[in-house]
Amino acid sequence: MKRNKNTDSTKILIVDDNPDIHRDCVNIPETWVESGVVDLLESRRQFEALVTEVFADFVNLPMDQIDAAIVDAQGRICDHLGIDRSVLWQLTEATSGQLRISHVYDVSGGYLPDDDFDAREVFPWVLGQILERKTVVIESLAGMPPEAQRDRESLMNWGVKSSYVIPLSAGQKVLGALSFGRLIQETTWSDIVVRRLHLVAQVFTSALNRKHAEEQVASLRRFERLITDISTIFVNLPVDQIAPQIEDAHRRICECLDVDLSGLWQPSDGEPDFFTVTHLYGPPETPLIGKGIDAREAFPWVLERVLRGELVMLPTEDMPPEAARDAESRRQLGARSSLAIPLSAGGGPTIGVLDFHCMHRECSWPEPIVARLQLIAQIFANALARKQAGEQLASFRRFEDLVADISAQFVNLRADQIDAEIEDAQRRICECLDVDLSSLWQWLDEKQESLVLTHLHSPPPPYGPVPPDRLNAHEAFPWRFAQLSRGSLVAINISDLPPEAKYDIASYRTYGIKSSVGVPLTAGGGPLIGILSFEDLKTERSWPDPILKKFRLISEIFANALARRQSETRVAHIRRFESLIAKISTQFVNLPADRIDDQIEDAQRQICDCLGVDLSSLWQWSEDSPHFMTITHLYSPPEGPAHPVGIDARKAFPWAFERLLRGEELVVFTESMPPEAARDVESRRHYGVQSSVNIPLSAGGGPLIGILTFDTLKAERTWQQPVLENLRLVAQIFANALTRKRSDLQLRESQMRLSAATESAGVGLWVMEADTGYVWGTPQLRALFQFDEDESLDYARFNSRIDPDDRERVENGVQAAMDSGKPLDIDFRVVLPDGGIRWIQASGRRMPGSHGQGVRMMGASRDVSHRKEAEKRILDQLEKINQLKRRLEKENIQLRKEIELQHVHEEIVSRSPVMKQVLSQAEQVARTEATVLIEGETGTGKELLARAVHGLSDRRDRPLVTVNCASLPATLVESELFGREKGAYTGALTRMTGRFEMADGATVFLDEVGELPLDVQAKLLRVLEQGRFERLGSSRSIQVDVRVIAATNKDLARQVDAGKFRKDLYYRLNVFPIHLPPLRERREDIPPLVWFFIRKYENKMGRRIDEMPRRCMDELQRYAWPGNIRELRNVIERALIVCSGRTLEVHPPNGTNGAAVPETLNLEELERRHIVDVLKQTRWRLSGPGGAAGLLGLKRTTLQSKMKKLGIRKSSA
Repeated sequence: MKRNKNTDSTKILIVDDNPDIHRDCVNIPETWVESGVVDLLESRRQFEALVTEVFADFVNLPMDQIDAAIVDAQGRICDHLGIDRSVLWQLTEATSGQLRISHVYDVSGGYLPDDDFDAREVFPWVLGQILERKTVVIESLAGMPPEAQRDRESLMNWGVKSSYVIPLSAGQKVLGALSFGRLIQETTWSDIVVRRLHLVAQVFTSALNRKHAEEQVASLRRFERLITDISTIFVNLPVDQIAPQIEDAHRRICECLDVDLSGLWQPSDGEPDFFTVTHLYGPPETPLIGKGIDAREAFPWVLERVLRGELVMLPTEDMPPEAARDAESRRQLGARSSLAIPLSAGGGPTIGVLDFHCMHRECSWPEPIVARLQLIAQIFANALARKQAGEQLASFRRFEDLVADISAQFVNLRADQIDAEIEDAQRRICECLDVDLSSLWQWLDEKQESLVLTHLHSPPPPYGPVPPDRLNAHEAFPWRFAQLSRGSLVAINISDLPPEAKYDIASYRTYGIKSSVGVPLTAGGGPLIGILSFEDLKTERSWPDPILKKFRLISEIFANALARRQSETRVAHIRRFESLIAKISTQFVNLPADRIDDQIEDAQRQICDCLGVDLSSLWQWSEDSPHFMTITHLYSPPEGPAHPVGIDARKAFPWAFERLLRGEELVVFTESMPPEAARDVESRRHYGVQSSVNIPLSAGGGPLIGILTFDTLKAERTWQQPVLENLRLVAQIFANALTRKRSDLQLRESQMRLSAATESAGVGLWVMEADTGYVWGTPQLRALFQFDEDESLDYARFNSRIDPDDRERVENGVQAAMDSGKPLDIDFRVVLPDGGIRWIQASGRRMPGSHGQGVRMMGASRDVSHRKEAEKRILDQLEKINQLKRRLEKENIQLRKEIELQHVHEEIVSRSPVMKQVLSQAEQVARTEATVLIEGETGTGKELLARAVHGLSDRRDRPLVTVNCASLPATLVESELFGREKGAYTGALTRMTGRFEMADGATVFLDEVGELPLDVQAKLLRVLEQGRFERLGSSRSIQVDVRVIAATNKDLARQVDAGKFRKDLYYRLNVFPIHLPPLRERREDIPPLVWFFIRKYENKMGRRIDEMPRRCMDELQRYAWPGNIRELRNVIERALIVCSGRTLEVHPPNGTNGAAVPETLNLEELERRHIVDVLKQTRWRLSGPGGAAGLLGLKRTTLQSKMKKLGIRKSSA
């Protein structure tokens, strides 16, 4: 630097970075130079030597001595040049504006900052020159340019008078600056000093670069070793050690990289945008730490990239404008520089975020470090995924154990313990799965509209909602209930519900439900009896399939327990009533005629007490006036209204009277009777009757002799089918007793007349006692069998005379007549003592005992040998003619049916799209030979559709042979389908052609094919596959060409699963399935069907209907029609019968059933009654087919043991 000759002032020059290229620094007067030349040269020589020593000191200098050597060199230079301070500043790695004092020599004691500072704020002008690699020479603060005003103020605050600042750079990168300053006075900087200071700055730069490089290598190596160590630790790490090891790894990484904060964030269950810190290392005072964060709200820009699997590396102040919300959140967190790495296991979705933050400084993230941190993130992700899988597996195992324990608890559980066990099971399940609420709802009544809450586990208020006692499922949860009604399990989160579930969403929000599982309650594949639900009130959650399968199992356990309790209660009531009926029945056995009236009234009283019925009346017709009835037997409460002794039924009860005359049984509710029964309603209200059962009395299928009624006066009640069946039995007992009473005298007179007549006709009369087998016979009978006059006769004696080939048939016929009460009419051969054969015709009927006598069979026998011989000759001659005749008759019957129904497909009334599709399917398959399976509920028109398919087929000229599989006894199904040979079994006196043989070249319609026995199914399969079969009793195969159309109202797939239907036959029948929808699923067809039936029946009934009220049609369309089209037809026909004008008033039927009356029985008495009932059913046959042991599911020895233990004997029972 040179001082100007003509001035003492100094000036500031900017010196280029090249120390060999300088301009004049200071102009010095010549007088100064001449007077100090020698001293100046010596000073320069000493400074040159000092600089050379500094150079030598840094040659091969160990890295750990560089910092001390720099500070020592600064001190020696300052001491030599008389400078107060030398400072080496370094730029931080993350930004070019942050300076850090790394080396300082200062003898002034002036101000220096203790920490890093932002040079852009303190020395903006000087920083700009340094970043351009220009040296800054400040000889005087006053000479600084105007743009350096901020720098001048900062230098004044620091006490600096003059300064020389040299940029430190490596290549194109500026690393910092080396400054020398005077704090006491201003100074000038000579050219030689400046050059040597630049050399010193280069030495310092080289040393610091080498130190930084070696430190980075060493740091990277330490970090590599740390990563390797962490990776090794996490290999096969136990699940319970994963969390502490992750936090320890956080600590070690932060300490190794000098990072302030590291966190691992994971989304909350059910709220994927809400993140919570699960693992953390950092200062405890950090904001937001330990709390959950809505990441979508706080860090939307970062979250979007992390969820895409992107790594995010950024400083807080240099974030893009679209990340303004993220920058604000980071400022609250206090982060200066951050790195966010997405967590993903096995290439799956993002399951969390691993982040690192520098809180007090900005820092860079070198690529090798980031790569290793991504490896750590992968290790953490895999460990957390393994931990989550292990926890889920352990949780599911605990749940499985719980379900198994609950299942065991319900085995043989007493009925009075079921409610408590269900609620305890709900509590245990909720606690195991961390579910808030579980509720069990059951139908309030048989209308299945409202549900009643019967079992509940929920958190106590105010934390949990208060569920309603009753709930209309169709209104509150229509979408969910529709799924449950179909047997589907419904697992939902409220945010995932479809738009059509808007009413369900509103209800869920009303009750504070976020996530829910609804499981239908069904017992044994039966109808829906209720709903079991589990709800989460805090968050939405996932419901894994294994958990849902266990929920279905739990629902089955609950449903079976509830159904078993209901069944036991109903059975107990029915058994009590059946026991009463059995007792009453026993009392009427051999009851003397003079005691019948008293016994009937006592039986009425007992029945009313048992059923809770108020009134019972027995009305009988007047012999003089057939429409006038008289009460002959009555049980009535004292407070009841007065009842008439006699009444004209046609006037008082015209509607009921007409139906009773037809033999119909009436279950009537006064306020629900049809409009045409207005007179009946008026009479019933007069007598205070609310509901009643009216049973016509008829003995042995004869004419009506009266009516038996049971009435309620206080309230309506329903009548269960088992109760009605037993009341019918009571009515039959009363009718038989009254008829016996009337005809007792007539019978004795008839016997006398008959005896005289039979002797003249050669007929032998006989009476056989069922209990003893004793036989009384007339002399003519003894002559027929050639018994001695004084010989004692019994059934065994008669049996010994019967031909052995006919003996079993006669025994079966007699037993069947005794059991059923039907007439006996049988022909058989007897072997006479002389060896001759005689044909006997025996006719008889079972007669009830009286006056202490047992049940008897009375009958007559006569010799028909001549007739039998003639019949044999005729049969031998006309056998072939008879066979042809029978075949022609059967074909004629089928042909007539076919002619009558040849246009039946034209009667399929429909305008619904679903039925158009059905008819289209019928047209498609009709012309083919494919087997057709028609599925649909009862009354949907399956036979009508089958006839339509046949009518469109190429076989329409041949008859459609219809077989109702459900109406055929199991023993006759095979012979009915495939025919039989003469003598194939006992009673097969002729050969019979089967339906398949009759349908050769035509079509067979198998209605209710699901009812076929399994052995017949195998033979049917062969017909379908080969077209061959054998008649029963024949080994000759018959080949036929038959097309099969089958129909069923059952789910054959479930029948296959249950083992009740052959799988191979199902697949063979299911070639072309057609599903006929129930009427409730095609309500638009109801109006045309209604008018079709009106037009069909109005001519037959002499009616003319012009209109129907709209409200009636609306009611018909709202009704569910469980009986489908058949039920609709019957309703229309009934309405036409009672209609009197041209406007048809028609309403859907009202079908409600009653509830069972509970009874308390101990378990032993319940078991005893059940075993006795089954023994009576099997006539005390213990083993073999149809025996009691088989029906009870017990071994014969086990059943005998239980009978002994419970004291069950035939005589006592």
